[in-house]
This record gives sequence, structure tokens and C-alpha cells, in this order.
Amino acid sequence: MKMLVSILLLCMVVFGALLLRDPGIDQRTITALSIGFLMLGAWLTGRLFAGIKLPRISGYLLFGMLVGPSLWALGAESLLPAVVLEKLQRGTPLISSAQVVDLRFIKYLAISLIAITAGGEIHLDWLLKQGKRIAALTLANVLGVAGLVFGVCWALHGVLPVIRTDEAMTTMQLVIAYGFLGLIASGNSPSVAIALINECRADGPLSRTTLAVTVCKDLTIIVFFAALISVGKGLLDEQTAISATFLLAVGAQLGGSILLGALLGLVMAWFVEHVRGHLVFFVVVSCFLFALLGEQKFHMPGTDQHIHLEPLLMALAAGLTMRNFRPKRSEPLFKTIEEMSLPVYCLFFAVAGAELDLSVFAVASAALAAGIVVVVRAVGVWAVVTWTGKRLGLEPEWRGKLWLALTPQAGVTLALATLVVQSFAGSPWAGALGNLLLGLVAVHAMAGPIAYRWALVSSGEAGKMAKSGSIGH
Repeated sequence: MKMLVSILLLCMVVFGALLLRDPGIDQRTITALSIGFLMLGAWLTGRLFAGIKLPRISGYLLFGMLVGPSLWALGAESLLPAVVLEKLQRGTPLISSAQVVDLRFIKYLAISLIAITAGGEIHLDWLLKQGKRIAALTLANVLGVAGLVFGVCWALHGVLPVIRTDEAMTTMQLVIAYGFLGLIASGNSPSVAIALINECRADGPLSRTTLAVTVCKDLTIIVFFAALISVGKGLLDEQTAISATFLLAVGAQLGGSILLGALLGLVMAWFVEHVRGHLVFFVVVSCFLFALLGEQKFHMPGTDQHIHLEPLLMALAAGLTMRNFRPKRSEPLFKTIEEMSLPVYCLFFAVAGAELDLSVFAVASAALAAGIVVVVRAVGVWAVVTWTGKRLGLEPEWRGKLWLALTPQAGVTLALATLVVQSFAGSPWAGALGNLLLGLVAVHAMAGPIAYRWALVSSGEAGKMAKSGSIGH
């Protein structure tokens, strides 16, 4: 009750500040206020959720959704008096769309920080021993779930179209659109996985398998996604030819990201060993360096292709390199990252919640379409994991809970959904598909962590990290 009262008082204070603010106030001041408001509000909501045995990150996400522009999309502004709306400049929530854009630098920091942590939790000796299991689970999940979502949506299109447009879609447009829907629906969230493992202090076969499969699935989906974008543009746009070098570009992008990340990991380990001080500042600078490298475009000699390095892969490779090749030297850095994780997680997931567009649920047909995909995805993940797990001989004690651990979606899925809309902006189906994907992410961002936490607790792995030190030992 105290947490709930504290959250309401905080919102009232910020609401009052918005009413009384000077119209000419500097934008940087508003951004600073937003950071403090989101951090404190998300932390309080996380505490509230923890008190009722729910994941803290679900509280962070919910707080961002409630105070961000997504709630206004559902007509929350109609609940306010006219005089208040006039003061607020009608349609402006506590955290506006402009402020969400200004706060995206938090995402760059958080994604790199989470990826370094995730890489540091993967031990190569365990991964090599479990390579067959991880590869089989990864491919079965991506191909099985994507295929099931594609097949069901295709079969229902004539009766209950999941993607609705004003213009009739051609067969090729349907193939491309439902292909993207199935592929993105098969994805998971490494950020949610590592955040919940840290929150529950979990260690064991379920935790390790979930983290490894989640990371490998993201790598696989990124490759398939790049291929589908290239093929889709070539098939739908006569002026865009399918380049024979795009596979080389994708390979260079992934390989270059991993190689550069591993090199930077060695540099980071050297810094920790020889400099030893100012680790918080060093971690922040390193994370923004990964983000900056990801913004650059590199031309491949002898081709018409340009590649972008992936900050997620670079940071993941850096963490994995430090943990497996310089474990003693890099231990102080991982401890520093763990100490920084709480405020970063609060801000990252609160901003992610504020970014979600809930307007899809305001239209009954769109909400029904999102519900269909959610159910089909859940059935697909359960069926694929159950079938594959039995044939791989996974232990029954945790095999039945693995599918729940593979339900969350968040940052990477959201980024891919945005990229689809941007890449096919001229297509009539792109906007409808984008809204559907955002609705899908919203559901799994809230329900997924709850299911995952239950799986970790019921499997008996919660709290074991404190005894073993880190995942994989």
C-alpha cells in the first residue's frame, strides 16, 4: 500500500509541475525531469510488483506504459477536465513522444550493458558441451513457430484477415507480410532473460539453456530477417534487384561485429587490470562506444553493399571474451556493471514501455488479430519445445517449463518491427503489420516476464546464483 501511495504522490507532483511549468522552459530541463521521474517511478512500481511475487521488470514496463503516450492513444485524456487539458496542451501525457525520443540514448547504454552481462554469463565449456541441444532448440523454435504463425494466418486470411488493409493484397505481398510476422513472432528478448536471471539470482540448466537459446535465436532471426528484407524488396519493387552479394554483406556484418566485440573485450580487460579506477565512467563510455560504432555505415570494397555493425553482438562478444579468456582481470568490471544494473534496468524498461503503441487495442478487429497471433505463438512455442525437448533427452524436471521461459519479447523484436515499417513504407500493408507487431510485443513484454519468473522459481533455480557465482558453474 505504501508503494502505491508513493507512486500516486510522485505522479501528482510531476503532473503539477507540468501544469505550472513555464512555456519557455529548456528542453534539457524537461529531459532531466523525465529521467528522474521514470527512474523513481519505475523503481517504486517494481518494488510494488516484487511485493506481490511478480517480476520487477514487468513493473518497470507497466509504469512506462501508464505515463507514456501509449495510454493517451487509448483516450485517457478524455478523463481529464478541459481546463487541465488546456494547460497541458491537449494530448500531452506525463512523458510525451518527443521526450521518449530524447530518452533513447538510455536504450543505447542499457542494451550494451545488458549484452555485456549476457556475454559474461555464457561459459564456452558448457556451451560447447551443449552445442547440439542449443542448435536444435534454436532452429526448431525459429522455423517451427514462424512456420505455424505463417500457416495459420495464411489459412485465416480469406475469412478473418490478421493484416487488414484498405486495398486488396497480392499473393506476393501476403507471403512477405506473413513471413515477417512469423519470423518476428518467433523471437525472444535477451534483455528480459538476463534481467530476470539477475533479479531471481537463478542458475541451472533452465537458466543457462534459456539464455543460450535466446541469444542464438536472435542471431538466427537477424540473418533470416536481413535475407527476407532483401528478397522482399526485390520481389515487390521492380526497380530493386536482388543482390547476389547481400549474403556476403550479412556475414560480414555479423562476423565483423563479433570479431570487433571480442577485440574490444580484450582491451576492456586490459584497462581493468592496469588502470583499475573509474570503472563506472569506463563502462558508460564503452557502452556508448558500441552504440556509436553501430551508427556507422561501412562500404564493402568491390560491391554496392554497406554494412552496419550490431551493438548487441559487439557487446555480447566483449562480455563473452572477458569472462572466458580474462576471467580474473575482468571480474571487477562485471561487479561494477551489476551495481549499475538497477537504475539502468529501471530506465530502459520504463522507456521501452513508454515506446509501446497500445492504439492497436482500441480497434476490436486489430485487438482480435493480435490475440490470434498471441495464442498461435504460445501453442507453437509449447509444441516445438515439447517435441524437440523429448527427442533431445532434456530432463523432465525443467523441460516442461522451458517454453514459458521462451515467451518474453521486448527490445530486439520492437526494433525489427520498426525496421519492417521503415523498409516497406510505401506498401499498404506495412503500417497495419507494424501496428500488429507492436501489439504483439506489448502483450509478451508484460505477460512473458511473469511466465519466465514462474518457470525459474518453480524449477528451483531461483537463488542458486549466489552459491555458484555465475551462470554456467
